[in-house]
Amino acid sequence: MTTETVPTPEPTLATPPYRKLGALVMSVPCDQVSAALAEAQGQMGRVVADKQAGGGKRVYTYADLAAVLGAAKEALHKAGVSIIQAPTVTERGRVAVTTTLLHSSGQYIANTLSAPAGGDVQAIGSAITYVRRYAATALLGLAPEDDDGQASVSQTRGQQQRRQPPPQQRQQRQQGPPPQQRQQQPPKETPVRRLQKLWHVRLGEVRKGLSDEHRRQLQEHLWGVESSSQLLPRDAIHLHTKLQATTNEALAQIVAAIIDGEGQCPHCLAKEQQQS
Repeated sequence: MTTETVPTPEPTLATPPYRKLGALVMSVPCDQVSAALAEAQGQMGRVVADKQAGGGKRVYTYADLAAVLGAAKEALHKAGVSIIQAPTVTERGRVAVTTTLLHSSGQYIANTLSAPAGGDVQAIGSAITYVRRYAATALLGLAPEDDDGQASVSQTRGQQQRRQPPPQQRQQRQQGPPPQQRQQQPPKETPVRRLQKLWHVRLGEVRKGLSDEHRRQLQEHLWGVESSSQLLPRDAIHLHTKLQATTNEALAQIVAAIIDGEGQCPHCLAKEQQQS
């Protein structure tokens, strides 16, 4: 018995009459919503990147979804514009969010942004919030900024000056290590690179001689992307963990179902059980 996975179509943004401008979909006409958005953008507040994430030496600041929407909602309301963000999850495991700026006249400007998501509910929820934040920031023309402004710049410069090593050490650092040491330093392995290496080894264990096209088909079916370069680091870590937990027998069944059309794909059956 063979099964065929039919991909879910991309979310429909609108029905005619409308026109497309790059990734945007706009009603026809769109003069009122365009004028209202221009007026609202002149009244929007600052988006402050006051949240911290990461750890150790890789701490960074960002503006969360509440900060992005909070900076724009009052100005949009005064201009008669509402923002609607409708999420959906495709059968390929991607989260897609359609963001619509809807004017009181019925005119609109809309855009759909998608990203890979994990298999559990928490991962899907995090991906939806992540996509909503970036979609709203882009469509509204907002740009997060540091909380302290120039104060943080001055503080950073002061810290850099205090940490400056003596001139001789600075010159050695600029020149870098000797050629022999440079060759001995291994390249830093990223989560995506670790996933690629494990994927190559595991496929070689269950089926030798797979063509690049077959590998791409399996990758797109299991990961929801055509190229591993499209994966975010956290998605690569999640997929690496899942691949480690997958037995060779299950992986061989997936290869047989997708490439040879033989039997049922365990990956598809597991997704159907989660949805039921």
